[in-house]
Amino acid sequence: MPDYANPTQMNRYTWYQTHNWTEPYPGDKKVYAPNDVPGAYLPSSESDG
Repeated sequence: MPDYANPTQMNRYTWYQTHNWTEPYPGDKKVYAPNDVPGAYLPSSESDG
């Protein structure tokens, strides 16, 4: 299985890195911590059913 990174979180991480963690991601009102990123939770692709 290839490595997996949540694209919602990675997009914001890249944005924050390039803006020194001082400017919110476009459309956001504030800089979010990784666990607080809107839409950060994605269900696992593995399921029992």
